Amino acid sequence: MNNTFKIFNINNAFLRIEYMDKVILTDPWLTDRIFDNSWMTYPPIFDIDTIIKDTSDVLISHIHQDHCDYNLIKHLKKSVNFYIPEIFPNQKIKKNLNSMGYENVFLVKPKEYISIGKDLNLYVIPPMNEFGQETKDMQNVDTKGVSIDAGFLLRNENNKICMMADNSPYYFDNHPDVIDELSNSDIVMLPHNGYASDFPLNFINFSREERSEMSDQQSTKRMHLQSKFLKKINAKNTLMYSSEFALAGPMAYEFFTIHPKKWLDKKLAAIEYEKHTNIQTHYLHNEDEMQIDSNSNVSILRNNYQIPDSMDFAKSIYSEIPNTRYLFEKIKSMEVLKNTFHSASENLFDKMKLIGINSKSKLLINITDLEKKFYIDFENGELKEGVDRDANMKLHIESNYLNALFNFNAHWDDAQISGNLLWEKYGDYDPTFDALINFFHVKPSGPPRIKL
Repeated sequence: MNNTFKIFNINNAFLRIEYMDKVILTDPWLTDRIFDNSWMTYPPIFDIDTIIKDTSDVLISHIHQDHCDYNLIKHLKKSVNFYIPEIFPNQKIKKNLNSMGYENVFLVKPKEYISIGKDLNLYVIPPMNEFGQETKDMQNVDTKGVSIDAGFLLRNENNKICMMADNSPYYFDNHPDVIDELSNSDIVMLPHNGYASDFPLNFINFSREERSEMSDQQSTKRMHLQSKFLKKINAKNTLMYSSEFALAGPMAYEFFTIHPKKWLDKKLAAIEYEKHTNIQTHYLHNEDEMQIDSNSNVSILRNNYQIPDSMDFAKSIYSEIPNTRYLFEKIKSMEVLKNTFHSASENLFDKMKLIGINSKSKLLINITDLEKKFYIDFENGELKEGVDRDANMKLHIESNYLNALFNFNAHWDDAQISGNLLWEKYGDYDPTFDALINFFHVKPSGPPRIKL
């Protein structure tokens, strides 16, 4: 059997890896309108049957929908083996797969190997990103987030294939044993932008020019930080991936115009990384084939795939109507929403005490369709209704979406990733805000509502 690795980057972090008798899919995602009706696959994918043909194994790095697409997974044979990092909340992935009829679902502890075939072992890379250090002031804070972004290492007698997914390795000094395992990897796959974040794209108190400059600074900082990791492990080659999507709805054009093209386009990003690191850096478009042989030689067969023009694609998915307007039901009354706001705030304050986090943030919520406002002072536990108070964070949102977030029918983390929230930020960045906002909902009671 041929012991050459054949690697196809379908989109984002979705890979098809062929090795001997194995066909391994990693972080599968092809369903459009994920994250509250927002994210689109870009460039579009057409030949799904060929992509999933003969799949034997699936690796899922974390729970986000662009890495774990159940709509795609359901088309795989029930005999497929799934390997998932044993990290919270990935037990939910296992439970969901079991309920779909997949029995061969294995949780693998970080920093441990598991054999997945003849002369092929899988190692789970623990999260090393925590809070994103490319964001201003993040190197100097003590607050820790809930890290979910793991990665994978495929290893045989001669090769190491390192797939970081969204796990940008900013804190690698905390994991010397992991560095040893990843050293001299034949290829290291890394995200080339951080555009899953709504900062700075959705922070509308900054001009387009300011947001574009901030976006460029963030991706440049990401490159500098990730390059330290590449040099530390003596990577032989690098692959730009896990950064491909588009936003539907009102932000469709701004996504492609505010974010610099040199970080949106993985071919251009590869040029930037190679100039900075002097490490050969690659990209793969759909159906391009990378081969890595037992002597660590890398070659690429190009299929000359034509990527649709970004502005033309944006035109096809743009809408003035917010993505969430008809995704969630209307509020029953303003009085009900006020009561829910108070209940969600109480839950938030309880969680802050429980985990011992203090925040200096003050958030003003502008409910755009009702011309109503809520105010919450995280530090002093103060709540106000209908007043326009000074706040370092302001959120512009429609009432039904806010109600869905308060009632845990939508999730703040997904909402931020979606680009559906419009913010204003004043003063220094508060690193606790993004952690605490995820507790800003009523206490869940019973199973979550079923959503199709």
